Amino acid sequence: MFKIIHCLILFAAIIFYVNYTSASECSFKNSCIKVGLPKIPEKMDPNESWYFSEYLTIQCVFQNLVRLERNGHFVGDVATHWEILNKGKTYRFHINKNIKFHNGKQLKSRDVAISLSRTIWPNSNSAMKS
Repeated sequence: MFKIIHCLILFAAIIFYVNYTSASECSFKNSCIKVGLPKIPEKMDPNESWYFSEYLTIQCVFQNLVRLERNGHFVGDVATHWEILNKGKTYRFHINKNIKFHNGKQLKSRDVAISLSRTIWPNSNSAMKS
């Protein structure tokens, strides 16, 4: 739900920049919409993004491990469920086996671990690093 809301916010923020093109200019048969952004995203890497326009665009493309619902509860997105172990010091996430990358490769727990660990790498420029 939040992903849809973020996409709607993105499109609402740039509504004045939207223009439609003819189908002959599009790679999609019989439908196309061209959306102008106030700023072309410099990066599509969630760990490297610092600008709000990039964040909104990224939220329309990437999935989160979990997401926060309006009621304040966490629900799975990539994770189907999770366990809290070791008195809250360890979290074990179970990954949805039906998720695939754009190239058809199945998402593995190692892919998630690498994505999360990139935030804390010494040379990371992540906005989430503290």
